[in-house]
Amino acid sequence: METTRESLLLMQERFRRFEQNLPCVIYEYVSDDTGIGQFVYFTPQWYELTEVTAEAGIADVNVAIGLVHPDDRAAFMEKNAHAAQTMTVLRIKIRIVTASGIIKWIALTSSPMSRNQDGLITWNGVMIDVTAEKLVEESLYEAKERFARMAETLPHGLYEYVIHADGRSEYLYLSKRAEEIYEYSFSELNENMSLFWDMVHADDLARLRSTDVAANRSGNLFVSEFRIKTRSGKLKWVQLSALPDRNPRSFPVVWHGVLVDITQEKQAEQARLQQQINQELAQARLLRIQQVEQLNAELAQSIEEKNQLLRSLSLFAKSSMASNLVSTLAHEVNQPLGAIAINAQQLQSVLKGHANDLHIEDAQYLLGRIRSDNQRAADVISRLRALFVLGSEPLEKFDLNELITETTEAIGFEHLRQNISVILELDVSNPILSGERGQIQMIIFNALNNAIDSIRNHGGTRAIHIRTLHQGESVVMEVEDTGPGFPDHILQNGFQLFQTTKPHGMGVGLWLSRAIADNHKATMRASNLPSGGAQLVFAFPV
Repeated sequence: METTRESLLLMQERFRRFEQNLPCVIYEYVSDDTGIGQFVYFTPQWYELTEVTAEAGIADVNVAIGLVHPDDRAAFMEKNAHAAQTMTVLRIKIRIVTASGIIKWIALTSSPMSRNQDGLITWNGVMIDVTAEKLVEESLYEAKERFARMAETLPHGLYEYVIHADGRSEYLYLSKRAEEIYEYSFSELNENMSLFWDMVHADDLARLRSTDVAANRSGNLFVSEFRIKTRSGKLKWVQLSALPDRNPRSFPVVWHGVLVDITQEKQAEQARLQQQINQELAQARLLRIQQVEQLNAELAQSIEEKNQLLRSLSLFAKSSMASNLVSTLAHEVNQPLGAIAINAQQLQSVLKGHANDLHIEDAQYLLGRIRSDNQRAADVISRLRALFVLGSEPLEKFDLNELITETTEAIGFEHLRQNISVILELDVSNPILSGERGQIQMIIFNALNNAIDSIRNHGGTRAIHIRTLHQGESVVMEVEDTGPGFPDHILQNGFQLFQTTKPHGMGVGLWLSRAIADNHKATMRASNLPSGGAQLVFAFPV
């Protein structure tokens, strides 16, 4: 008996130590089916929690119930009654006001254990002080509210985006500004995550996906600028930047990001770039005009040199025949130089009057042509000097087809002005001649000018045909036109000096061509075609 008593005392001592070290209040309560009753037992922590003695709480249940915060009392009584009627566990968080007026949050759990013969229910319950947790919870809620208010005042959108281990992704948060930029709501995007990728411009989609994959692998800052087409059809430039809150290899990964509408900045940037391009184009046009003016100055200098040459020739030519020859040569030189001057003046007029419609490449090409023609004119002057001294030019090998093409291009403006077609049928074997290139070019010039003058006032087809071909040991050049043909006295008397087919000609061109042909051991013959028009045929030895 004594041993049993000692065991009981030892057990009671252990239970008291256990009671004193509990982090909560344990109680026992007896009630009827309405939940009304009285407390039977409190652990010592009751006083620490409520500042009311256990004896006072047990003596009068209203003392304990009176500790419940007035705003929570009705809900507590209602749930307590429901638990008694249904014999279910009561779980509730309520506030109490201690004896000294301190408000505390407690989590109360009470379980019905048994019912006696009088119908009374015995409850065992636990009260835990959760004031600290509630304060943290309230602080967190307040912080979220402050964050939400701040987010709504920002001009940029904010979002939180989570990627799960199974590959699923969803938005945890999307600010109102972000919804305005996307023109989709938070719920719409979460219901169909492909809406975001469907918005991205096709030209930016691959680049954005590549950047997204790289950022998810590395866990580094994600930044990208791209275009989207919104629900209303607007095209916007946006910038996304985000950082993950943990290693992307551990799931889930939450990305915290900022969404910025940069459409206006991009449009301003494009406008600045276009303005810069326009300025550069204007400067380029001004430079081309200056180059044309420089070419005009060079052309004027070349014409002055030609005039000085002619004045020198006039002084040298004492006889009537020499004087006539000088005048004719001046006429021959004036034609290419006059064409160059007209081309340059027209180009300058086009540049000044229609600069906005002219491509820079076209202007450069035309300017190059004028320079080339100007050089040819200077070469003509040089060769005219050489004509007075046989053998003054070095013999050289040259492509006859290339020389014909160059010469027809040099007087191309005159063809266009007279609405005359020049048709070239050149031997594909590219015949090569050996001689004085400048003098052979004079033959081609004279033949073309005679043909143009012949067709000028003649009706019907207006065309010039130039052919080259090999005949035995000779290279043949044929020049045909659709004019009235040679007069009979030209065909009968040959190519004598001062015989001309032109109303105001001097009769030197054909004579000069015959003299150059003789110098090169070539033959020259003239005839009229059965179909009408004149033909000049030159046969040069290979």
